[in-house]
Amino acid sequence: MKANSIEDALRLFDPHYPLVDEDDIKAYYVERDTSPLAEIKTILKTDTGFPKVLLSGSPGCGKCTELGKLKEDLKKELHIVFISAKEFTSNFELNLEGLITKILKEVAVIAEKEKLKDQKEKIEKFFQLSHGWELNTEVTISVKGGKGKDLLADTKLLDKFSGERSEHEDIFKQVAKKISKPGLDDVIKLINETAEEIDLKSKKDVLVLVPDMDKISLDNAKDLFSKSLQNLTKIQCFMVYTFPLLLKYDQDFINIYHNFNGVYYLPNFTVFDQFGNPDENGQKKLKEIITKRMPSKLIYDEAVDLIVKLSGGIVYELIKLVRQCCIVALMEKIKFIDDEVVRDAEERIRRVYRSVYFDEERKLLLQIRQDKQFLNTDAGKKLFNQLSFTEYGTGDDIWYDVNPILFPILEEIELAEE
Repeated sequence: MKANSIEDALRLFDPHYPLVDEDDIKAYYVERDTSPLAEIKTILKTDTGFPKVLLSGSPGCGKCTELGKLKEDLKKELHIVFISAKEFTSNFELNLEGLITKILKEVAVIAEKEKLKDQKEKIEKFFQLSHGWELNTEVTISVKGGKGKDLLADTKLLDKFSGERSEHEDIFKQVAKKISKPGLDDVIKLINETAEEIDLKSKKDVLVLVPDMDKISLDNAKDLFSKSLQNLTKIQCFMVYTFPLLLKYDQDFINIYHNFNGVYYLPNFTVFDQFGNPDENGQKKLKEIITKRMPSKLIYDEAVDLIVKLSGGIVYELIKLVRQCCIVALMEKIKFIDDEVVRDAEERIRRVYRSVYFDEERKLLLQIRQDKQFLNTDAGKKLFNQLSFTEYGTGDDIWYDVNPILFPILEEIELAEE
């Protein structure tokens, strides 16, 4: 449903909540001509060897929403498990054990729906046995002909022997026996067993989609996709993981590439090509993202055009800019968004960037704006992750440009140099 007021629009335009639910996908999703979803679906539908696929793209390009669309497209053919890696990420590091354990719990839910009672109970027992220490009692009993030793966990039985201490000359000793916490191999083994049972019963495999793994640190991503690679690939479900785009510049990325059934990239929408020519199709798609949520009575056509150009084709920036426009309109008690409101919102966002940039960052951005090349340095990577510049294009036709909201800052540098 479209917004009926600026207040409604504020709720609909939240960059931190991508389209994932069925109703949202149906109402607001915009098809992307350059999306790799069609090829990914082909692999998932035809490859019977539990394919593992990687998906990446620039920060804010809309990867999570694309996986939400994939979930809806395949939900009749596969059992879908959709888990955001953000649930298990702290300080930009992913808790892999937590993620894989969550997969097991979600697979257990599917097993219950398929009435696989024995498998569900097996998983429940597995989790019960993984809760640390279990208190047992070692009882030594003197009997004719020698000694008998039993390990008893039943305290009622222990009380019975205790009451007959004098008769049996018993010696009691409580010991705490530590039950070994299952390792990832044990968790993965149970996932695989359960997924197999689900397939046998329902004739449908399990597809696990893991968005937001691209938001972990580059170092953590390197460890996950190298040292922990086997844990990611030996799960016998269909899997789609996301990963940080900058990982593709790492020297070990070829090894990662060889261990997956496909590596795909979701490009940003293009507003202008690298030579400054307008991309009418890209601009049309971005306008559609806005107009599917807001009617023209709430946001004027000129304002939509301006927001699209200022977004640089980054979906996150587009949604954030509309949201900031809604806030400006509410504060000014205006019931619509025009180009003046957009300019106010633009300046508010630019002010944040302006306050944190030193001359070095500004000059780096100016260089990127002029050369259209990626700067593979620590400073360049930091600016990239901050959405200060982004990547465009596909295949061999890749180029980079600065976030359009920052253009006035770069113009100040050029004027100062003159």
